[in-house]
Amino acid sequence: MEGGGVYATEDGGGSRLTGNRNFPNFIGWMSNPLQNIEPRAVAQIWPMFGSVWTSASPPLPDANFQIVGPGLNVALSERLSFGLNQGGFAWAQTQRRDPAEILSDLQRARLLSNADRLRVLDALRQEGRLDNLGRAGLLPELEREGLLRDRVRARILRNLNEAGILNQGDGSRAGWLNLGGFVQYTLIQDVEAQFLVTGGLRWEAPAGTYDVFQGRGPVYLAPYLTLGKEFGNCHVLATAGYEFPAASWSTTSNFFYANVHLDRQCFGWIYPLVEFNWTYHTRSVDVDLQTQNGFIDFGNFTGTGNLLVLAAGVNLVLIQDRLELGAVYTTPLATQRDFDFNGLLVKMVLRY
Repeated sequence: MEGGGVYATEDGGGSRLTGNRNFPNFIGWMSNPLQNIEPRAVAQIWPMFGSVWTSASPPLPDANFQIVGPGLNVALSERLSFGLNQGGFAWAQTQRRDPAEILSDLQRARLLSNADRLRVLDALRQEGRLDNLGRAGLLPELEREGLLRDRVRARILRNLNEAGILNQGDGSRAGWLNLGGFVQYTLIQDVEAQFLVTGGLRWEAPAGTYDVFQGRGPVYLAPYLTLGKEFGNCHVLATAGYEFPAASWSTTSNFFYANVHLDRQCFGWIYPLVEFNWTYHTRSVDVDLQTQNGFIDFGNFTGTGNLLVLAAGVNLVLIQDRLELGAVYTTPLATQRDFDFNGLLVKMVLRY
């Protein structure tokens, strides 16, 4: 029913497993499924396909990624739910770049110290993977630093290799993404005012494939709070949280995030929408984490620092409380170090 109608009374709009039916004109989030979780306790599965393509920016080359996978929400009651919102299978294609060029870019971007750059160059030379040091005029520089006789391989070389930045293959890779989920409870449910507040806890386990920059680091946790409100034919969702590692690790990241969703119900079933996803890191990120944590989240790449990303699209409610289909296009409005990427996400919702 468009823009209003008669709603069920509180604690009378659903049941165990079917979940909450007290907010029938709401739709959920479309972009950034790692952070943006449906605030209602509903039972649904949501298969999705996403594609992200990037422009070269230290330390990332030109690349494109695709991901497929289902998400899952399980309602234990009208207020309590849990589910999986992270996982799936990914394909990545990156354009090879000359290692010396990459290292120079990293140094200019202040992601790599001069001493570390020289150590990496020396390690590459000793492994026979960089044969133009003389032509590039780098041999005297290495000699001055006393690094030609250095037997210690820099840790950063290993990290760059693991991240695929110095990969000498064809740039194609595929594998499983980290597994993640959530548990949440609706704290406030004002049916008459069509307003709700949900609190929850997200988790991410390093269960993915190294080839697609997953499977590293500790478990991550993120407490969050989500608000939802209906204004006539319009709906607003807002979520905020703080993600942190559950254990100490050599390289980790902590960050705040705050995201907003706006939509308008048209003709009872068409929902044009726009979403803004903002992330703020509270700890500097080592170069080897640029694509390590949160490989693709369709709202940001967690290694790039501060990000504000716009997602715009439409969601179609084909059968109310049963079947939805939507898509959004994402692009950054503001990024640290001018990192540029674009994405497309298509999602179907099958609700019980």
